[in-house]
Amino acid sequence: MNLHGKIIIDFDDVLAETSKALYLHIKFMWPMYCPNIKDLPIDLDVTKREHKDIMRDIVKDDITDERFLGLISTLFSNYYNNPGAYTQYFKTTKLYDSIMSSEVLLSGNKIDKIYILTGSFNDDDYKVKYDVLKELFSNEKIEIIRVEDKESDVIKKLDWNLYITDNKNVIKHLIEDPDYNISEKEFLVLDRPYSKLEQKEEVLIEEKGATINYYK
Repeated sequence: MNLHGKIIIDFDDVLAETSKALYLHIKFMWPMYCPNIKDLPIDLDVTKREHKDIMRDIVKDDITDERFLGLISTLFSNYYNNPGAYTQYFKTTKLYDSIMSSEVLLSGNKIDKIYILTGSFNDDDYKVKYDVLKELFSNEKIEIIRVEDKESDVIKKLDWNLYITDNKNVIKHLIEDPDYNISEKEFLVLDRPYSKLEQKEEVLIEEKGATINYYK
């Protein structure tokens, strides 16, 4: 993995196994969530899920949008408002280890800047998350950015050459914008069932002078 220049990296599931941690929290608090959640397998492999949002894979099929939003509100309130719950099952990824453990990458001249993008449900959730991120990414070359609306709009305002993500929808928004130049940029995508772009989208990336690669 050739990391260089100015890099944008999604935090959730790319630098930390946040969906797995959330799933383990739901299992532990099963009596609270069971009215809206399918019967949970003992060992669900969250990396093979169909949706970026793991909740879409595990909620009951007949749940209404209103109930879904209520469930998310309750879940995140319990999860983020207790920092111990948030960090109890929390693990970083191999990508995090490769970036933060290498003095060559962060102390040398290969990487100029790293932008860490992360979303949150509300201000209270973000405070808990931000405190954890500040401990994980204590380096002057790293900037943490909160995504409050469309992530693609945030990315368009930044100067970057490499975007590391598992969110194909953000990539689609970027490459389908006729006014946004992606020439000589690279998309490095975590290889998951929910993150794979269609062939026509990969072709469009190449036609616009950019590259896309997948990593495990």
